[in-house]
Amino acid sequence: MSPRPVPLLEITDLSVDFTAPDGRTTHVLEDVRLTIAPGESVGLVGESGSGKSVLARTILGLHPRTSQVTARGTVRFDGTELLGRGPRQHRRILGTDVSMIFQDPSTSLNPVVTVAGQVIEASDRKRQLSSTVRRNLVGDLLRAVGLHDADRIARSYPSQLSGGQRQRVGIAAALAGGPRLLLADEPTTALDVSVQRTVLDLLDEIRREQGLAMVHITHDLALASGRTDRVIVLYAGRVVESGPTADVLSRPAHPYTQSLLAVRPRLHEPPPLPLPALPGSVPRLDRPRTGCPFAPRCALADERCRVERPPVVELPGRDGTQSVACWRVAEEHAPPEPARTLSSSGGAR
Repeated sequence: MSPRPVPLLEITDLSVDFTAPDGRTTHVLEDVRLTIAPGESVGLVGESGSGKSVLARTILGLHPRTSQVTARGTVRFDGTELLGRGPRQHRRILGTDVSMIFQDPSTSLNPVVTVAGQVIEASDRKRQLSSTVRRNLVGDLLRAVGLHDADRIARSYPSQLSGGQRQRVGIAAALAGGPRLLLADEPTTALDVSVQRTVLDLLDEIRREQGLAMVHITHDLALASGRTDRVIVLYAGRVVESGPTADVLSRPAHPYTQSLLAVRPRLHEPPPLPLPALPGSVPRLDRPRTGCPFAPRCALADERCRVERPPVVELPGRDGTQSVACWRVAEEHAPPEPARTLSSSGGAR
């Protein structure tokens, strides 16, 4: 058996709380663990409010200024601890070793800076470039993401471009610093359906060509199929299931993962009416969580699920280990109790 690769990113027992000016605390992430190897593609899946985007922004040190942020645990990139670093130290990593593609390019791009200025910014953090080299680099990056009218687009402002063009500019800007880890936070949400697949295919092609590690942040399990090596399912700030994508999608073990797969649309079948939806909603995060956070929405939950936190169970899979935090799974895979033998006097021992 070959040794496991050294993680490029390693997160251990990460908990993140936001405290608003009125004193109300929101427990956004709780004891999150994950690793990403160099060149690996990982899907981070869950409904809105599960903590996916906060996890990505914690890696980058980007948090809302309206709240006091408390982060506990460890976040190591290439062996270097990221938690507790100041803004200046984080800027050395943001856009260079680690980059992020945001959901909506209309809000992530600066409306008063030209495309060329925004694409070259991250590269300037690593090295000083002459104006000629800058211009050539911008053109190369724009053409690499499928923007062939590179000279015109480089001189343009974001408002002069279509949504698909703006998202490609965002991808070019994320690649400008030569990152080793790319966080893609639902990058096709704001795009027309006809453009979404093209952008996702482009990201896959770039990842393979440049050997990048990538995190696909999405609410859609179908997107993870064929685009990721592993998938991590997040619910109410906790990891409830993780493992090789093929195993998790073909035999999901946690009821939440099963529910997500049950309500996803199927292209080869007409959509049922009414459209399937997962009943209930993600629990409020301003209250301490007890038991399994999915228990109020789970048809299989019993009293223990509601009051005791479930253990993490390791299941052997075809392509690796599948981890599940569920009492039902723990019971099904509990080792058998040792048989008792009878003593010569007839009593059990």
